[in-house]
Amino acid sequence: KMKGRLWGTFNGKRFIKPTDLFFKPFESHLEGIEHVLSSNDHTACLGIKKGDTKKWIYTLGNNSNGECGRPGKEKYFLPVPVVVNPQHTLDAIGGMYTGRSQLFAVDETRQQVYGTGLNDYGQLGIADQMGKKVTTLTFIDELSDTLAKKNHEVLSIVNKGSFTLVLTQHREDPSDQALFASGANHHHELNHACKPYSTFKDLLPYYRKYTKALNNVEIAEISCGNTHVVLLTRCHRLFSRGRGKEGQLGTPKDPSVNPMHAMHFIEHAPLEEPLYNIRSGFHYNVALGKDTKNVYCWGAGVEGHRFWGNPANGQQLATPNSHPIKVIYESKPDDPVVQLAAGSQHVLFRTTSSQLFSYGTGFDGELCDEKQGQHIDHPILVPLTKGTLVSHVFAGDGFSGCLGQFCD
Repeated sequence: KMKGRLWGTFNGKRFIKPTDLFFKPFESHLEGIEHVLSSNDHTACLGIKKGDTKKWIYTLGNNSNGECGRPGKEKYFLPVPVVVNPQHTLDAIGGMYTGRSQLFAVDETRQQVYGTGLNDYGQLGIADQMGKKVTTLTFIDELSDTLAKKNHEVLSIVNKGSFTLVLTQHREDPSDQALFASGANHHHELNHACKPYSTFKDLLPYYRKYTKALNNVEIAEISCGNTHVVLLTRCHRLFSRGRGKEGQLGTPKDPSVNPMHAMHFIEHAPLEEPLYNIRSGFHYNVALGKDTKNVYCWGAGVEGHRFWGNPANGQQLATPNSHPIKVIYESKPDDPVVQLAAGSQHVLFRTTSSQLFSYGTGFDGELCDEKQGQHIDHPILVPLTKGTLVSHVFAGDGFSGCLGQFCD
């Protein structure tokens, strides 16, 4: 069975060392925890309910905007099962995605999409709930109907605040894709006119019209920060748009393009090696090298602090850092990095041998370092009990966690 550990500040409590305090209650509800996601200050677990064969989501943490998917309280200190809007039917959950103050679920068989949480800018894509808080998993009808007509399935849903992106593809033809967007558009994250959307619209044709390099290429990954969007194609070309004052848009391939604020997708300059597994914090991105499994970062942390440095050789980088740089840590050739997690202002990653490393902003204990209240610009080892086998890591706003088999 998968068990969990969490550290940092969560629900008003601070833990410098990994604790299972929040995960023990999950074990009384679930046969096993399959997946955990965190965003801002709420956490969602996907697992098999005891006495049942269906997957379900249990949540805890902040619920002031309905992000826990259960009406009643502003905070849940113990895990609760998400509630489906009584007007709708959700047979079994096949996937879940967290936004900054949102939670999304996908029906396992019908690929219908449900959402709960803050919809002040239309992030949920539910038009009749525009400007409101949604407190139960509610059917996103327009998006789900479009997916059914297109025979599409959901690949990814990303949100870091005021807008949401949904990447889908045809169930039988992977080259037939769509990229739906809904929500605010303050920094041209969605279109060049700063036009907001109250329901999900497929913007991929629009993007290809204004960025010719996106024609005839397939999207492999999407990611977003607070004010920027990143696309990675299946041929490992990198594109970004939105605000770039902290360097999060990267160095453009075309030197005439202003990377401080991109109204259309711009292509990144040639990289040291192809990247994948891109994750984004508020104003930064982190990714893995396809060939070497090195960790790369670009952008800036809280208040522009540089924490992507390389103190091992004295390298000094200006802030912001707009080109992906290799993060130096005590790595072993036979122990590559296999997973990344991006918190608001810190990074967590694990290696094949279940070693965990963290760096970034550590004011709330999220780095699992005894020295609190500082920025750490190089990865440090997270102390776990010897013999622990970690299978998954996650990061939120001020806290981190992992799933695995622990030797207590």
